[in-house]
Amino acid sequence: MALDLGGIAKGCAIDRAFAAAVRCGATPLLVDVGGNLRMSSGGGNAFCIGIRDPRGGTEPVLTALCRDGAFSTSGGYERFVIYDGRRYPHILDPATGRPGTGVLAVTVETDSACEADWMSTAVFLRGARLAERFTAARSGRRIWLFTPDTGPQTYRLTVFPAHGKERDDRLKKIDEKVSGMKLKAQQPEPSPEGDTRAALWIIALIVLTGLLSIRLGNLFRKRKKTGKFSRF
Repeated sequence: MALDLGGIAKGCAIDRAFAAAVRCGATPLLVDVGGNLRMSSGGGNAFCIGIRDPRGGTEPVLTALCRDGAFSTSGGYERFVIYDGRRYPHILDPATGRPGTGVLAVTVETDSACEADWMSTAVFLRGARLAERFTAARSGRRIWLFTPDTGPQTYRLTVFPAHGKERDDRLKKIDEKVSGMKLKAQQPEPSPEGDTRAALWIIALIVLTGLLSIRLGNLFRKRKKTGKFSRF
């Protein structure tokens, strides 16, 4: 077993990069490291942040507007193993040494990327009760908690609102009615025919390049023997 800083180091690195960019006068500013974000609109339009469907799909299931803040998502939909037909995420509970399985994904919005990073990991393992404590302890925090539902392709979304924020300024396509609702997961979209045609063109170009390389190699070898080129 090995210990690392995977649950907090990315957020801390984002905060330091963000501070360096601010010192250089960058505005507006968005720092994105593997989906962990910190942003500042510099007084301009808010950033539109997509919250990913934890069961798959290409379109965000929700979007949030943010002018100044940080986002982090922890989930088991990218890094996991399947054993005996059950999916186990990569995030381990230090109390048991086993993967956390009660939550599909957590997205946290707060003031710093470091705080958002460790909070999303902690809520992923401890669930709704800890999310409620975090949002009640300080204004400026918001948490979206995705948990399994009865069906294999459905899940439950619970929203923990951040106190003291102007709702219309922070969110889009979401209100208090969303809390506790059941959502159907998006199905991944099939690859379009254009991708297949592009792949065939690439294969054809590789084959032609290989044939041309072989022909040129033969010409150079013949020149070495005869001292002159022959025609194609």
